[in-house]
Amino acid sequence: MAMPVTPSDASAPDRASPSFGALRVQALHACLLGRPAQLPNGLVAELGDWCAGITAGTVGDAIGLDPVGLDDDRVDALGWIGVPLARGGALKWGVDLCSAPGQAAPVERDGALWLPDADTLRAMSSLALKPARQFISVRLGCRLQAAAGIHFFQWPNQAVLVSRCAVAIGGFLHGPLPSQRSSISIDPGSFQVLRW
Repeated sequence: MAMPVTPSDASAPDRASPSFGALRVQALHACLLGRPAQLPNGLVAELGDWCAGITAGTVGDAIGLDPVGLDDDRVDALGWIGVPLARGGALKWGVDLCSAPGQAAPVERDGALWLPDADTLRAMSSLALKPARQFISVRLGCRLQAAAGIHFFQWPNQAVLVSRCAVAIGGFLHGPLPSQRSSISIDPGSFQVLRW
């Protein structure tokens, strides 16, 4: 799968850092969403192979919010709070998830999830994000119960979680079956694949 990647002369960050997690997220966004990414030259092939390995085990298309029309800042903030993104996904921006500038927290209203601006989202605790994660669970079948900063990618048969957090994170992914709960344990810059 061709990825829209521009190699850069930047040096590779420490693999156990939030910056390396950010590169993993950029690579997956390039692979899955066709969004342009800029990766250190020495990591282009490695992260391309990593993405190929991640997608090799998938069945069906990715599940999530279609990012069409969203700018990079909003895409980053949605990923930061654990909203799965998927090209052609069932959830649509402006229909299922909407912008509510000046709002302090996610609120479900009239069948849609209304979200504050990107900076406010990135500053929220996982507890404050619970309404957003509950909405995603009802619509997509899985609910992330972990700190913000864990990017969540979902398919019918698996989930991939990538950490951009500065500390090791534990938690759970609930679903897709009722009463199903998988443990999460991810080091900074790392990832976890959950299959069902």
